[in-house]
Amino acid sequence: MALLSVKNVGKHFDGNYVLTSIDLELEEGRIYQLIGPNGSGKTTLVNVIAGVLKPDTGTVIFDGHDITGKEPHDIYKYGLVRSFQIPQPFVNLNVNENLMTASTKNAGDLYRNAPLKHRWLEDEKRLQKKADDLLEMVSLTKVVNNLSSNLSGGQMKLLELGRIMMSGAKMIFMDEPIAGVNPTLAHEIFKKINKICKEHNITFLVIEHRLDISFQYVDKVFATDQGKIIADGTPDEILQNKTVIESYLGV
Repeated sequence: MALLSVKNVGKHFDGNYVLTSIDLELEEGRIYQLIGPNGSGKTTLVNVIAGVLKPDTGTVIFDGHDITGKEPHDIYKYGLVRSFQIPQPFVNLNVNENLMTASTKNAGDLYRNAPLKHRWLEDEKRLQKKADDLLEMVSLTKVVNNLSSNLSGGQMKLLELGRIMMSGAKMIFMDEPIAGVNPTLAHEIFKKINKICKEHNITFLVIEHRLDISFQYVDKVFATDQGKIIADGTPDEILQNKTVIESYLGV
């Protein structure tokens, strides 16, 4: 059974359809990529799945749950989490604090428990161990005490990935994770994504325009144009698809 199933999803604004009859099936533990020219509906599709926008037609099933039209915070609880093109950490907190605040399973978060240390101390220790492991995984241990506002753009994207992992996500949407990042760090970010996918069985759906880098790491690509899926397949198959070449590559 697919982890995420999108059936006949449509979305319009003022009568103009931005998405038309979108069908997607995403399996667990794989890296998928969504490509297409600007205005082709990529971000709108992600927003509909994540609950930011409500679909006008169709259904969205995630991990056996019908999440069609549900609010983003409810969808988040099921384990479907998204990041943004511009990372949004807490700028006045350091790297470690940013990870610790991303967890939703600390008894100390409850107002009535906060003054009673014995109620949340074990949770705090467990989450700190998890944060330490994730900091090492995303190569941020050397800047653990730095304010997030002092990180480089690439480091902020790695921090965003670490924060998502702290939430216990089963599937992660990433919007242009290597935008504005130098090629060396861009490859490093995708290597981290690949490692997390394989070791933790987490599914990724990535929107990314730098195909020369991303296509080295993704398992399957969905190509969009004018609000429709026009092709899907491996990166090699997509690069040889005449319809994709005409619509996306402009050849």
